[in-house]
Amino acid sequence: MKKNEAAQLAKEALKTVGVGDPSPVADTTVLFKNEDGSFSVTDNGEEVVCQSPEWATKIIIENLTGCS
Repeated sequence: MKKNEAAQLAKEALKTVGVGDPSPVADTTVLFKNEDGSFSVTDNGEEVVCQSPEWATKIIIENLTGCS
């Protein structure tokens, strides 16, 4: 997947995610919004807690493209 495609998927997920209402991003990548306002990006059982939407977007792009 290209970086711009992954960024678009992340943007769409961030629009719809809510506390208790995760947003699937791709096959194994899911975005969660935590009660403290942070985000969790999970992929194949690994979780990264992100303090901002920008950080969550970066992690999603890395997960979907294999690039940082």
